[in-house]
Amino acid sequence: ETIFAQVDFAYEDKAATQKKHDEAEAHQPSYFTISEVRNNHIRQQIDELYTALRGRLESESANQVYSGGEKSLSQETAALSPTAFLALSRLERAVDPMLRQQFRDELDRMLNDGIINPEVLSNPTPESRIRIIERAGRERWARTLKSLTTTKQAAQQLTAVILSYSPELKTSPLDNAALERLMLSLIGKNGNLEIDAKRTAAQKAEALKNIPAVMVDVKKNDIIVQRNTVVTAKMLDALSAEQKVLALRNQQEDKRQTIFRNIFWSLILVTFAAFYLVHI
Repeated sequence: ETIFAQVDFAYEDKAATQKKHDEAEAHQPSYFTISEVRNNHIRQQIDELYTALRGRLESESANQVYSGGEKSLSQETAALSPTAFLALSRLERAVDPMLRQQFRDELDRMLNDGIINPEVLSNPTPESRIRIIERAGRERWARTLKSLTTTKQAAQQLTAVILSYSPELKTSPLDNAALERLMLSLIGKNGNLEIDAKRTAAQKAEALKNIPAVMVDVKKNDIIVQRNTVVTAKMLDALSAEQKVLALRNQQEDKRQTIFRNIFWSLILVTFAAFYLVHI
């Protein structure tokens, strides 16, 4: 059966409103801070790496097998092939101390720019907007996720720096992958950007607060539900909104009738009282 509107009314198109909210939320940036705690830990990891390199070099000089230790960097160093280790150990064996400094400078540059783990974001896309808050509280300009360095990309870049120190070596894809895993252990899977969930949520809530609901106007005798069609959530919302309008009208009509009855009986009582007084 086709259902027609009995009165004029308006209802919220919840799907359209939610779409506007989703679009506004996607446009709002997620806020991150550069974690000094993580920065300091990563810099300490560099010292741990040099310790592991010296340990394996000393073991090989004594014709012993370097087994590493409990720490992940030591284990990753122990697992390197001879070629991959030769490339990495250049940092420890280098006559030129500038190689170490160059490696540290490259890492510091990345840390200052920010290294992010995209997995901390909800439904990340290359166009997801990010704002970085520096230690002094200054906000940087919003950037897209694709313009930032991820932990995986940072590991690849540091591996490329290490391999550039020994261009004569021919490393295999497996060697490169092992070096990248080691660099990822050095950086940590979360990088040095820490999401400010509270600030992100507050900014998004503020943006959504200013978005009006999408309303649909329905005129009397408009079709709400067409015969032989599947009833949708939107149709149910329209019917619910109409019922509220009708209920309100009924309440107002009942109130008017009550007032009218009260006035009628009041007039009867006044007339009766006047008649009574006249005949006393």
